[in-house]
Amino acid sequence: LLDNEIQRLAQPSQASLALPASQPSLDQALEGTLDLHADLYAHWASHSSNIPSIEPTTGQRAALAAALLNAGRYPEAAAAMPEDAAETHHPGLLLAHARLAYHTGDVTQAQAAAGRLAEIVFTPPAQPGSHHTPWLPNKKTAQAMSELFSALQMFPQAVQAAQWALQSYPNESAILAILAQAQRADGQTQKACQALQAAICLEPGDLSLHRQLAESLEETGDWETACAERTILLAQEPSRSENYHALANCALHASKPQLACQVCQDALRINPEDGHSYAMLGDALTSLNDRPGAQAAYQQAVQIAPSFAQSWLGLARLQAEEGLMQTAIQTLQTAAQAVPHSGEVHYQLGALYLSANMPTQACETLSHVLKLDPRHAQAALLLSTALQQTGQPEQAVRVLGQAYQADPNHIELAYAYARALLETAQYAGALAPLQMIVNSAPTDPEPYVDLGQVLLAVGSPG
Repeated sequence: LLDNEIQRLAQPSQASLALPASQPSLDQALEGTLDLHADLYAHWASHSSNIPSIEPTTGQRAALAAALLNAGRYPEAAAAMPEDAAETHHPGLLLAHARLAYHTGDVTQAQAAAGRLAEIVFTPPAQPGSHHTPWLPNKKTAQAMSELFSALQMFPQAVQAAQWALQSYPNESAILAILAQAQRADGQTQKACQALQAAICLEPGDLSLHRQLAESLEETGDWETACAERTILLAQEPSRSENYHALANCALHASKPQLACQVCQDALRINPEDGHSYAMLGDALTSLNDRPGAQAAYQQAVQIAPSFAQSWLGLARLQAEEGLMQTAIQTLQTAAQAVPHSGEVHYQLGALYLSANMPTQACETLSHVLKLDPRHAQAALLLSTALQQTGQPEQAVRVLGQAYQADPNHIELAYAYARALLETAQYAGALAPLQMIVNSAPTDPEPYVDLGQVLLAVGSPG
């Protein structure tokens, strides 16, 4: 077959028919029978130097490289590329060059080529009305382009590439899914939901689309609609425990504790050793004010899955609410050993220490929280209180200052830092956080009074 095709291509009158110079037609020829055509064109390209009349055009080389890359045949794609591919202005070759560079780990070169590609493809003509011939790759190459931008964390370009591809392939659910992924990464989660809903209309049986939509809806806080998607996933895949967990979690956030209870109980009938379901059952029963049932569920959870922090936190919360402060402290002390890297466990333990008038223990525990997460503002606030109670005001100022530097827009943290500075007569240092607070127009008059005091102290004409 290959020999016959080479002979046919050797006839100049047939060359233009067999190997059209335009990118779309060649891409369409490669679409659908990728491996066969990739072999054929690779064989042809290797013989073309002996047939000058059919020397491959830039567009044909780009199409061949794309076909080979789409087939995962990277060495052959590299061999098909011209030596000056990095300097080319042809979008197909630039894309192939960027994909090859990324595949070999040269991210810098891949980003440079991808940046030039975006300029060429997405920048409109400089002169209004000037002729601009669009580049129209096939579906697989169009998908690869958006995926490459996403892989390089060039998310606005990834969104643009997917939207551009949809102009030629508007009914491709795969491209809609790629668009949604790029939009989520670019912070456009609401638009991602719309793209996924459109993709599901085209492929209602694709559960991966339903899963992505559920996750996107949860990110937007639309837990009610997300529950519907999670219900579909559970109905279609009833053997997957994560589907029960996801629906129960969604139901809890959607203020549907009855549904969460039912889902957790269904999960436990399938797997009685499911600690995660016991933990969420405890949360659901707590919402339903069934405190004995919730405590029993949490007890089961910590026995079955002691490394699951949520169970310990729920159990300790119930105990503290019932006035069993020492019992709650002991529960979280055990939890801190079972889940040593859980900042929330250590934070809640520190808060209990402080409530129980144990500031020394609170200082140690809350300091550990800040080692795990230096941006934990609430831990810094509680630690500063504990340090003040143990007679360490300078340390309290230092802790608040470090936390403020890490998160200068946190209003409560900024005000606590400013107040600590004022109490130690460090007026100049309090000026910046107080100005930020006043600029946020608080209804509390205290920050305005404090700012006025600081301005008078530092001699500002304002």
